[in-house]
Amino acid sequence: MKIKLTRRVWIRTMIYSGFVTVCGVGYISAKRLEVVRLVVPLAGIPKKLDGLKIGVMADFHAGPFTRLEDIVYSVNPSAGKNLTL
Repeated sequence: MKIKLTRRVWIRTMIYSGFVTVCGVGYISAKRLEVVRLVVPLAGIPKKLDGLKIGVMADFHAGPFTRLEDIVYSVNPSAGKNLTL
């Protein structure tokens, strides 16, 4: 069976392909975890705050594809790091 490729069929195929690609990239990107460690020198802070360690977790997007296992996996790298805040 030969499918006739009209302009309408081609455009519809490109739109559906683009939609599937964007959804797939979003799903895969949501599973990526990035840990960044920075040393930030601050002039003029009290000596008792020297060595202060702060953990920041940001940019979480909970949605229909977010599982509890994904959240636990994301939080675990900060556990046990002797953070002050």
